[in-house]
Amino acid sequence: MNPPATHTQLIGHKLKVNNMKQTIIIPMIILSMIVTAFACRKKIGRETIQLQNNYYDTIYTFVAWSGMEHIYPDTTLPLNKPGMRFVPPNKKWAFIETGSGGNWSQIFLQLPSDTLSVYLFNADTLAVYNWPQIQKEYKILKRYDLSLEDLERGNFTITYP
Repeated sequence: MNPPATHTQLIGHKLKVNNMKQTIIIPMIILSMIVTAFACRKKIGRETIQLQNNYYDTIYTFVAWSGMEHIYPDTTLPLNKPGMRFVPPNKKWAFIETGSGGNWSQIFLQLPSDTLSVYLFNADTLAVYNWPQIQKEYKILKRYDLSLEDLERGNFTITYP
């Protein structure tokens, strides 16, 4: 027969059990937070446009939409370099999304025409040239002028090239 456990042994056993519970509970909490964040994102109605980059190099992109200096039908580049998102080669990434609770139908209603311009730039172009030269010489890789119907037809994915 084993002697009864001492107070120290009981406390040590409780600590081991508590550490095991924490080892299991903490990752479960983190996982549930991630799942909740994605679920909430869907619930608040954000919609994204994705870019499938089949190009050999990283592409930088920006969208000319409501609130920007130049929007379609004016396709000149803005005087100041806009914020851009990048998409690595052979990747498909969301590069723009509507605001909280927004949708693309509402955004297209705010445009002066039914067209959204999406500009693509080669990473090397942005590294070699300053923005005034890019703007003046229109050094873009590609520009897409898309209607809401175009985006819907492509399942909100733009593929380059």
